[in-house]
Amino acid sequence: MALIGKIRKNNWLLILLIGLGLAAFIMMDSMSGDRSIGATSGSTIGNIAGNKISYPDFDRQYQVRSKSFQSNDSYAQRASLWNYLVEKSIIQNESEALGLGVSTKELKDLQFGPQADLSPLMANRFPAGGAQSQFNPNPQPDMQRILQFKQMIEDDEVNGEPLSKDFVDFWSMHEGEVRKERIQAKLNTLVSKSMYNPSWMVEKAYADQNQRITFEYVKIPFDEVQDSEVTVEDADLTSYLNANAAKYMQDEETRKVGYVTFNVIPSNADSLAIKEDVVALGNEFAAKTNAEDIDLFIESNFGTKGQGWLTADKLNQAIQTSAFEQAVGSVTAPYLEGRAYSVAKILDRRVLPDSAKVRHILISDPNLQRGQKPFEAQYLAWEKRADSLKTVIEAGGDFAALAAEFSTDGGSKDKGGVYEYTAINQWVPAFNDVAFFDGELNELYAVRTDFGVHLIEPLGRKTTTNTERVKVAFLSKNVIPSKKTTKTVYGQATEFIRTNKNLEAMKTAAAGNANLEYTTSNPVATNAYSIQGLTSSEDSRKMIKFAFENSVGDVSSDVYSFQDQIDFYDNKYIVSGVDMVQKAGKASLENVRDIITPLVRNMKKGEIIKGKINTQDLASLASTFQTDLDTASSVSFSSSNVPGLGQEPNVVAAAFSVDQGNVAPPVIGANGVFVVRTTSKPAATPPSNIASIRNTIRLNSQNQVRNAVMQSMKKNADIDDKRSNFF
Repeated sequence: MALIGKIRKNNWLLILLIGLGLAAFIMMDSMSGDRSIGATSGSTIGNIAGNKISYPDFDRQYQVRSKSFQSNDSYAQRASLWNYLVEKSIIQNESEALGLGVSTKELKDLQFGPQADLSPLMANRFPAGGAQSQFNPNPQPDMQRILQFKQMIEDDEVNGEPLSKDFVDFWSMHEGEVRKERIQAKLNTLVSKSMYNPSWMVEKAYADQNQRITFEYVKIPFDEVQDSEVTVEDADLTSYLNANAAKYMQDEETRKVGYVTFNVIPSNADSLAIKEDVVALGNEFAAKTNAEDIDLFIESNFGTKGQGWLTADKLNQAIQTSAFEQAVGSVTAPYLEGRAYSVAKILDRRVLPDSAKVRHILISDPNLQRGQKPFEAQYLAWEKRADSLKTVIEAGGDFAALAAEFSTDGGSKDKGGVYEYTAINQWVPAFNDVAFFDGELNELYAVRTDFGVHLIEPLGRKTTTNTERVKVAFLSKNVIPSKKTTKTVYGQATEFIRTNKNLEAMKTAAAGNANLEYTTSNPVATNAYSIQGLTSSEDSRKMIKFAFENSVGDVSSDVYSFQDQIDFYDNKYIVSGVDMVQKAGKASLENVRDIITPLVRNMKKGEIIKGKINTQDLASLASTFQTDLDTASSVSFSSSNVPGLGQEPNVVAAAFSVDQGNVAPPVIGANGVFVVRTTSKPAATPPSNIASIRNTIRLNSQNQVRNAVMQSMKKNADIDDKRSNFF
């Protein structure tokens, strides 16, 4: 009560408190969301041609799309989504301006209409033959699956259950992609239909491709002049850069990351520890005698069986003797092969025929994809049919006729099911064993393989070499660094950062250590997620973010880790800093100095060489400079690469610039100074069918429209990309 009374007596205090509260509320609001005064991005991830993309909406679409991505690289997935949203927004704006669209009926036909009317996305998303067909650049659509989806959508349920939110989100995304693809195709068609090549352009293009000349040339290489004879000054470099500014212009800022790599290499102690583990594993393996137990042990320890029955020369040299001297069932001593210690269990050993002849009937599903193992129920059904066929054949049935009718093996069914004499190990193991030793000749055997059930009849065997062969199984364990070794290398990287606070110090320290090397990355953009020489990963992205948030010479206080892509241990630690910053627009001299210096040096060498040329006699020039007199034949003006000459457009232009029999002035090319004499230059003949040539040129141009139109629209669109603020 006392406080209330005091406020009533001092009403200015009440006004002040309310004012401060309102100010705090306003400041709080201004510091959050899209209206943030101090924040750089708020919840907006970008603005594409006037279409604002919020982070929640972007993330929602990412979550939907990520379920159908082939790659597990989240950064690549987000980049793909962003590119889609950019194209979608641009196309939406263009289509609205032009009055283009996709009607409800058209959208339905694009998804569920006749095959000829389907969107290309339908075949890509629902390829005939399943997932394996997705690698086919031009898959055929699986119409049955497409119609099943149509029914699900019309019924609003699947298997009696309402469609899930995931499915609804997926199909909404899918329809958006189909609509976008269709409108983009219409835009491309508009541009394609508007393209026209006037007659003079057709005639010029025809002449450039069809007028053929022959010329002699002498190439005087740049090393005719020593580097010490040429001084390249900044003024020379600046002049060259100004004259060739367009070559070194870039649309967005890029930076280079400088880094030192600390490789994590297993120590001798690590190798010995792995070897001891493999010895123990081998002892346990040797104790397995039952075939089923052996197979289970191999599978549970990620082992493998050798590819059939092997001769000594097919084995690692370390076990070529022991595999044929030790008892069957024993395990060899461990041996180092590549990056792994291995042991081999001798499963069997015998002298086998060199080739065998068989006939068989393969009972399987003709639509079974390679690598797709059948189900047990399928095997049982096929074995039942094999047993029936066996009964028919043993009762006098015609094997060849039955093979033609029932076998799914296209390589033998039309040959009576027969495979003529074939070398050992050419068939899958179970089939191979029956054919070469496990089955009696002219008897029938039903055998399971990953291809289905084979009804096999061995017909003959041939032996010429009497070579002993062995069947083996292998267990291996890669030699990887221990935690102690990994920790030691990590400590070295941490200490390196502590003692090298800037990039120059880091370079100097790396140069003084034979085990370290300083690397400069390729230029990367602000949203890049991979660095040349390093795997794409979260830490690659962190290195790039650091580069864009700091200045040249700064070194990150973090040690970045990269994993082995097989065993997924940290195989390298990276210490990085900011090596270079190149703003958008014209390149600065310092950033391209290393690139253009050799070019300018060669130009100056070329001028010196040109000053030494005092004759048009090519044979004399070749003798003076101790080089060859060469000939280039049947060269067109549009030739990009001339046999024997390479890519030398200035030389080709020089040869075309003079009349037959004349020598062109010396020209500085990419690989030296050239003196050219045109020996044959027939007059260009006018095209006989301008309309046909015009159509060919038009088609070639139209093939570039899809990519060129979109790139042009992207370049002219107002895109505010803030992705780097979020990930």
